[in-house]
Amino acid sequence: MIRACQPSRQPTRQPWTLERLLIERSVLLGLALDKSTSAAYSSALNSYLTFCHLHHFDPAPTIDTLSFYITFMAQHIEPRSIRSYLSGITSELEHILPPHSRGSPVICRHSHLTWCHRRFSRPIHQKSPLTKDHLLRIYNSLPRPFSHDDVLFSAILLSGFYGLLRLGEMV
Repeated sequence: MIRACQPSRQPTRQPWTLERLLIERSVLLGLALDKSTSAAYSSALNSYLTFCHLHHFDPAPTIDTLSFYITFMAQHIEPRSIRSYLSGITSELEHILPPHSRGSPVICRHSHLTWCHRRFSRPIHQKSPLTKDHLLRIYNSLPRPFSHDDVLFSAILLSGFYGLLRLGEMV
């Protein structure tokens, strides 16, 4: 056992039982994920378990089972989403994963996901950013005299445009 070489100024603390340590750790681990993340991870796990049930696979994740899941899901959802599904599955099933794969967000080979992206992915269509011409067109289309709501809308729009520098922060 390693002993402190100098007297500690730490307050004296009472030791906890193993049972209390386990309970406290469980509580902290339960709080590790935000509620929305937990809900998304649960949804991913439900998707995986449904897949296993449909195809009569053991739900214990293996490289083959997960690669079959990736292949199957790539036909039904955008392949870019599959990586987050796998993160949720591995997070939810971490207690039954083999020790060498714990903490790994994706158990499957990266190449399998790459192949799915190449075959099934659709291009991302983004809206064009607002321009000063758009702002001028909006301003000119407001009825005169301006109502209080019109002034507030203009203030929000201009503050968002110039203050947030068009970073996609306004929804």
